[in-house]
This record gives sequence, C-alpha cells and structure tokens, in this order.
Amino acid sequence: MKKSTLIALTAALILSCFSYLQSQQTGSVAGTVTDARTGRAVSGAAVNIRNTQFSALTDNQGKYLINNVPAGKYSIQASAAGYDAQIRKNITVKAGSTAPADFKLKASVPAKDEKNRLVYDVEA
Repeated sequence: MKKSTLIALTAALILSCFSYLQSQQTGSVAGTVTDARTGRAVSGAAVNIRNTQFSALTDNQGKYLINNVPAGKYSIQASAAGYDAQIRKNITVKAGSTAPADFKLKASVPAKDEKNRLVYDVEA
C-alpha cells in the first residue's frame, strides 16, 4: 500500500472517531407545551435553553425537540403570546439520551391603567 494512501486512511479514521465521540457527548431535550387551564397544546411556543443558542418552536401538537445539546444541567424557558413564561431549572441532559421537559403555561392577566382600561405588556 502506498504511503499517501495509508496516511489518507489514517486521517479518515481519526476524523470519523472524532465525529463519533462528539456525537456521544450530546443529548436532546423534548417535551410538550400546554395551556395550564385547558390542557390544550400551545402551538408556536418558543422553548429556549437559557444562556445558549439552543431553541425550538412547538408544533401543532405543542411538541418540541432540541437536538445536539452538550451534556450538562440547564434552565429551560417556554414562552408564548398571551401566556406567562415558565422556567424549568436543573434539567439534566445526558449524552446519547433525551431529557424530558414539559410546560404548562398560565394565561397572562393584563394589567389595568388608572382609567380601568386593559393594558397589555408587549416585549419589543
């Protein structure tokens, strides 16, 4: 076997081992976001792993999945228009597995101004 072929095969083996090890150091977070009062799915809710770039939106059944999350402990936040945000702390992501994190969001109660009119707090 030629020396250049042997070097190329060795490099390919090292890279594939690195990719395999990298994939074994991550896990996923999955769950459902529902309305706390009705139990209905909240579609389009934003689910964010705080202090990271990892996030997802819920589907029509209120389900979400965040892949390739490095193993560790996280705080995860779910929010949606018309609901108070909820944070789940100490969610442990283990390599090669999926950590469950379900949310039951409570509807926001709008404040009233001095003339007893409803005032909605909208983030820009």
